[in-house]
Amino acid sequence: MAAEPGLLTAIHRFQNPIPQFALGSLPAMATIGTTPHDSLLEKFLWFMRCLGCPFTGLFYFCNIKNDPIAMGTYWLSSEYFKVEYETENEDTIDIGVEIMNERIIRVREENKNTLNIRPVGHHAMKIKPNKMQKRIINDWIAEASLLDRLSSLVSAYYILVGIFAGIFKAAGPCMSDSSLQDWPYIPLLLIWTLPAIYVRIRNGKVVNKVLLERLKNEKIIVKNYNQGKIKSKKAHVAITALASVALPWLAVIIAYFTRPIGFFCRSKYLTVICTTWSFNSVIAYICHIIGEKDEYGHVLTHVWFCVCGVFITGALILLSLLANTKSWWIDIFGDICNVPLICA
Repeated sequence: MAAEPGLLTAIHRFQNPIPQFALGSLPAMATIGTTPHDSLLEKFLWFMRCLGCPFTGLFYFCNIKNDPIAMGTYWLSSEYFKVEYETENEDTIDIGVEIMNERIIRVREENKNTLNIRPVGHHAMKIKPNKMQKRIINDWIAEASLLDRLSSLVSAYYILVGIFAGIFKAAGPCMSDSSLQDWPYIPLLLIWTLPAIYVRIRNGKVVNKVLLERLKNEKIIVKNYNQGKIKSKKAHVAITALASVALPWLAVIIAYFTRPIGFFCRSKYLTVICTTWSFNSVIAYICHIIGEKDEYGHVLTHVWFCVCGVFITGALILLSLLANTKSWWIDIFGDICNVPLICA
């Protein structure tokens, strides 16, 4: 019995290669989900978390400076740190015409200076490891491979060209598009990964491993920043949160103004993805301000972000299929997506 023509067409479509723009976007997602954890399950869950919550990935790349100590200690929980408090004594001693300022440093008892939250981002503190701790943490750092940097560059190319193509389609002349592919929207959705790609290509350092057993029971000393420095750190985190919330919506705006202009199926589909990202980024930012003991935060939010990452993965895969064959919008969602192109 011969297979039905519709089934053969569907099989043929699935056998076709994934669109190049979708493949070119994979390194961007891999970059944002980088983690030094050894377990495959931990790597997968962190990747899903970063894909489900843009703030998580962007926070690491945009707020942790290109320094082995800062990069390595980011992956440590709060129990590995202790605070050394500094106070200044304004008392002065007259020696002729000279005046000497005396600084008194006192270290509180161990049970009083252990941190309850990580000293990063909104709660950033100066990290002062001893020589042995520096050697241990430096061993965790490696240079990113040439392939890693080049693949990130490929993603940047597709994202930037996708932005140009999307804006041209929205603002350019009305043209009858009979092509099967409608490709700018996935790269546009991933525009928020550009800061991470830039940092990876420019700096090139990665945390290859985190060997907690080598630190044993020794805690790393941290000190308070001055008021100006901590305000700058807080503002930087707030800007990162704003970018993670706002940047993905550029895809929705361009899709809306692409002819036929209106809030149709494509715009609605992208809105669901962007709403998920924005909501999760706001939640992650609030949790960060409240304070987190480790990079995962509360177990419930971590699970939620991972579940959303799985949802986003499925949504992007379906979007790549819909972009590869535009007629599938009507086949899957019905005649509501059958909006004629009218050039005034």
